Amino acid sequence: MSVARGTVFAPTADLARGARGPLEEGRPPGAKTMPMEGVDSMVVLRYLGYGWLILATAVVANLLARSLGISTWYDYLAAVAETGPGPATAALTPGELAFLFVLYPGIFGCIVYIAASRG
Repeated sequence: MSVARGTVFAPTADLARGARGPLEEGRPPGAKTMPMEGVDSMVVLRYLGYGWLILATAVVANLLARSLGISTWYDYLAAVAETGPGPATAALTPGELAFLFVLYPGIFGCIVYIAASRG
């Protein structure tokens, strides 16, 4: 027994009678309501791993930048919120500009490229 289109589906009462929800239309009884058809679980795990790798790299890069006295994105965005983008950018040294806009994203690109090329 399924719920007719255009009717209100009341989960507790209708499911107790054996009705099937709108997401289950056309699926055999007992099938998962939200299958990930065509998605390889290893691909999902791989991208999750890339995310963790980027996060770990960001933590290390921020700690290294702080220990060297270089402004991080957190510092820069706080300055933008306080003074605006023009003055905040003007306050950065050329080395900080290079770190924030070239080296920092380049580090992440290289890390993901190396990880992706290995498997």
